[in-house]
Amino acid sequence: MRYTARIKGLLVLLLLVSGTSHASKLELIQLDVGGDSGAAFSGDCRIVSGKKPVKRYRLQGKVPAKYWLPGDAVSCSLQKTKMTQRLDATITRGDVVEIRQVSMPPLRWIAITSTGPWGAAKGTSSAARPLWQ
Repeated sequence: MRYTARIKGLLVLLLLVSGTSHASKLELIQLDVGGDSGAAFSGDCRIVSGKKPVKRYRLQGKVPAKYWLPGDAVSCSLQKTKMTQRLDATITRGDVVEIRQVSMPPLRWIAITSTGPWGAAKGTSSAARPLWQ
């Protein structure tokens, strides 16, 4: 009985260790949304992970907000609800800030992408929804 319990415990431990090593290889891209306190926003992010199909995630919230996105690259479009407020978005990979984009009034939209299959990280602010996403 004790022997069986020890084997089960060892198998669970091995499973946890192998799961942890796999999870540590997965890199999360951090998206921070800041600006005027309480500023509301909505938008979406497209996440690229290797050769898998691109995933789209809808975002909605108030400043400050932080999202961890699992993938190799991200492309996000954010819209602030009030044109009189300031909104900024920052993409960080590991401890490195790849891009920070600020949308000052009266600009409503931020488009921001990490380094990825489309090239270097870039961002833009505009009055209308950006064409590149």
